Amino acid sequence: SPYLAVCLGYLSFAYLWLATFNMKCIVRLLEDMLQLSGTSIDDWAMLKLSGWLCGEFRDELYAEKVLPAIQEECQFEEGE
Repeated sequence: SPYLAVCLGYLSFAYLWLATFNMKCIVRLLEDMLQLSGTSIDDWAMLKLSGWLCGEFRDELYAEKVLPAIQEECQFEEGE
């Protein structure tokens, strides 16, 4: 029925909104971080993590397995 289709559509929107809600404030957090550190965005290397960590509640299911690859890519020392 059309009503069911609308409900399923809204259900999908709600899921995506809640699953990515913690990323909604990333712009402001980056601005605050740059201001506090006294640096420019050009002083930082941007690493696209969306292929690894999408800001969803499921990230904890595979973040531990991916963390060594992220640390290697960022050239972190052990313990950083």
